[in-house]
Amino acid sequence: MLKEPLRKPIASAPVRPKLLRLLRRATAWLRLRDDEAYQDLRQGTEELKILLARRTESVKILRTRNATLRGVVAQCRHTTTKLNDRNAILKKRINAISASLATDPLAHNRPSAMDRFFDRLDDDTRYEEFAAALAPIVARHGICFDGKSVLDFGVGPGIVLARLLDGSTPRRVTGYDFSEAALAIARERIPFGHFSKLDIYEGVDERFEVVVCTEVLEHLEYPDRALSTLLRMTSAGGTVLLTVPDGRIDHSRYHINFWSPESWVVFVRRIADEALGEACALSIGTFNVRNSTVATNNYAVIRPSSTTSGSRGRKGERCP
Repeated sequence: MLKEPLRKPIASAPVRPKLLRLLRRATAWLRLRDDEAYQDLRQGTEELKILLARRTESVKILRTRNATLRGVVAQCRHTTTKLNDRNAILKKRINAISASLATDPLAHNRPSAMDRFFDRLDDDTRYEEFAAALAPIVARHGICFDGKSVLDFGVGPGIVLARLLDGSTPRRVTGYDFSEAALAIARERIPFGHFSKLDIYEGVDERFEVVVCTEVLEHLEYPDRALSTLLRMTSAGGTVLLTVPDGRIDHSRYHINFWSPESWVVFVRRIADEALGEACALSIGTFNVRNSTVATNNYAVIRPSSTTSGSRGRKGERCP
C-alpha cells in the first residue's frame, strides 16, 4: 500500500508578516490622508464661514444703501410733484398774461369776466402783501373798526378786508362787489359778514362809519360817480379809505384809469368838494407794496365832518 506524499508547507506563511507590514503602512497612510483631508475640510469650512460672514455684511450694507436710495427716490418724486404743481401754476399765470395782452380793458371789467378771473384765483400772496402794506396806513391814521359798521365796496375775495379786521370787533361788516365768484370766496373767509352783489354807481341809502375801497377805482369807467357814491354812503364823522395804483408805474392792461400822485390829489379833492360841499379832513399820500424801493400805490383818507350828513351840493368850506 502506497503512502500519501507529505504535503509541503504553504509558501505564503513566511510572507504574512510582510503583508501585515504593508497593511499597516497602508492604514497609516490612509489615516494620514484622512487627517489631511479632515484638516483641509475644516480649513475650507472656516474659509466658507468667513466668506459667508463677509457676504452677510455686504448684504446688510446693500440693504442700507437700498433703503437710502429709496428715500432719495421718494424725495425726488415729491420734489418732482411740487415742481409739476408749480409749473402748472406758472402755466396758468402765463396763459392769463397772454390772454390779458389781447384783452379789451372795458370787456375785462365786466361781471362775467371778473367771475372767470376769481374762479381761477389760486394764489393769495399778492392780496396778503397788499394788506400788510396797507396796515401801517390804517394804524397811522387811527382808523378803528371796533364797534363800527364797516363797508368794503369792491371787496373781491375778502382777503384784504379779513386782514384789516384781524383782532377787531366791528359791529357790522358788509361787502359789496359785482362778481358772484368773488363774493362766494369772501363769504367763506368772513362768515360773520354780509356780502351781496351791488352796482357801485347806485349804492344804497344805508350809511357806514368806515368805508373801504381798495384797488377798485382804476377799473371803472366812471370813477368820479363811484367815489361820490362812497362818500354818500359814509356817515357823518366817518372815514373813507381809498387806494389805487400809481399811474406812473402801473402798466396793467386791466386798468382803465391811471393816476399819478399829483393827479390823484386833484381827483380826490375835486370829488370830495363836489360830494360833501363842507369841511372835511383829507389825507393823501403814497405807499409801497412788495418791499418796493419806490411808491407803488396812492391812498386817500377822507373824513367828512359831523355836519355834512345830507349836505351834498351845499355851499361851504372846501376840503383842504
